[in-house]
Amino acid sequence: MRYAIEGRIDNVGAADIFLFLSQTQRTSVVAFERPEQETRVYFVEGMPVWCVSSKVQLQIESRLAMGGAIKLRDIETAMSRQNAGAARIPQALIAEQMATETSMQQDLRSLAVDCLRDVATWTSGTFMVYDGVVPPPWAHTIAPDFPTLLVEALRGQCQKETLQKEFISRKGVLRARAVSRTSTGLNDAERSILALVDGQRTIEDLVKRSGLEEQQALAAMHVLCALHLTDLLPPQRTAKPETARPGPGTNPVAVPAVPPEGATS
Repeated sequence: MRYAIEGRIDNVGAADIFLFLSQTQRTSVVAFERPEQETRVYFVEGMPVWCVSSKVQLQIESRLAMGGAIKLRDIETAMSRQNAGAARIPQALIAEQMATETSMQQDLRSLAVDCLRDVATWTSGTFMVYDGVVPPPWAHTIAPDFPTLLVEALRGQCQKETLQKEFISRKGVLRARAVSRTSTGLNDAERSILALVDGQRTIEDLVKRSGLEEQQALAAMHVLCALHLTDLLPPQRTAKPETARPGPGTNPVAVPAVPPEGATS
């Protein structure tokens, strides 16, 4: 395990961290922490494959008990008989024939997806990335849904107050990235805004031309910027036209004064 990166979610955003790990194809674990919760997300070659959280509602025993399939005391009994720790609950339940490999895989996948959705919307806390950490072999459950989950998490950040701060100036300009990136998972509003971006239209122009409600249009722009499909540029300054000055050696032409009406010369 090698320490790689650390920072604050307030400054970066969990969804941006996921995007970075995906684009760099890292095999890592990211530890997200805030006072009341810790969540770890495992990546293999840039794709999330397992997610575990200290939040009670996001732990396997609580999920199974809430679903009514297995009671907590049955889980404790299975762990005791198999001399298993918390990390081996799935294997203990399968060994005690309280669950099958198929049913447990479905439960684990659903739980990991919910953990990932939860942490992707965090707006405060810290994160640390450790490279070279490989998750358990049975934990490969999230990968197929990652692009969709990432976009959903970004949309979940689109609160009115947050959008107003991000796009505080309606004179800012959106510019499409020169490098083509995938637009998989975009909705109609996001595709509409992306089609209108030309590097010259302001935020105000894009809202008007799209025909969308302002918050819907700003939310679409937030997703496009977070996915690095577009860049938000500051308001562009327009140069004032220069006043023509007479060239050297040019005599100004005298304009004869017009006497007021009724005056005599």
